[in-house]
Order: sequence, then structure tokens, then C-alpha cells
Amino acid sequence: MSRRWDIAFMGVPYVASKSISELKEIIDRYKNVYRESGHDEKKINIPLAVHTFVAESREEAREIAKKHVNLYLDTRQYGRNAQFEDLEERAQLLIGSPEDVINRLKKYEDAGCDHIMMLMNFGGLPHEQVLRSMELVAEKVMPAFKVKKEPVSL
Repeated sequence: MSRRWDIAFMGVPYVASKSISELKEIIDRYKNVYRESGHDEKKINIPLAVHTFVAESREEAREIAKKHVNLYLDTRQYGRNAQFEDLEERAQLLIGSPEDVINRLKKYEDAGCDHIMMLMNFGGLPHEQVLRSMELVAEKVMPAFKVKKEPVSL
């Protein structure tokens, strides 16, 4: 079995894997090694940085973000072999309507990721569009992941 630098998943998913299922395997291996090394798995943090752009519709989001994702990838040594379509096919972008992004985030959550860093200002995206995307994330995406806290008795 060949060894991989599994720590790489704690960054940009398309650098470390070709799919969410492969990413899940990497996360599971990492958690196993973490546990076997005597650490408490409840204290582990699995962060991923994912390019994110949210618009009212999937079509609008893709139309706006595609050229900016490709520009970003073209200017990165580790991204030059990929384009928007490649990452979208591999479910490695958070680009679409609020519902699309919620569904994709749930897949990452199911794979073991518990922390998403949304890369929202990439490839020359206009400032106004970045701000609008951030507003949609705050208003329509984040509420789907609100943690319900149990009441504390004193």
C-alpha cells in the first residue's frame, strides 16, 4: 500500500482527493490514526476550504462563478490540471442556489468534515457579487446548520 500525505485533506479538497467518497476515506483514516495515537476523537477538527458562490439560482451562480474559478485554478500550481467542470463533477465546489449549497454541505458533513472555510473572494469576483453571495449564505444557508442547544438548568 502506498503512503499518502493524508494531512493534505485539511485544506482544499480537490488537492487531496477526486471525490467526496475518497475524501471520506482519508478523513476516516486520519480519525483512526488520531484515535490509535491516544487522542480524544471528540477534540478533532476536520476543516476544509471550499470555493463558494451562492446566487438565487444554480444557473446564475454557475454563470457568474465559472470564469472566476477557472482563473483562480489557472494561477495555482496545484490547480492547473482542473477546471470548473472537473471540480463541479467531483462535488468539490459550493456553487449554486442556497439549496444546492446546503445539500453539498450535508455531503461534506456526512463525510466527516465539521468545519468549512468558504473561499468566497477568488479569481477576481467583483466585490458586490461576493457581498451578495455572503448575504445569501448568512440568510439562507447558515440557518440550515444551526445547532440546537439544550436548555441549561441552574
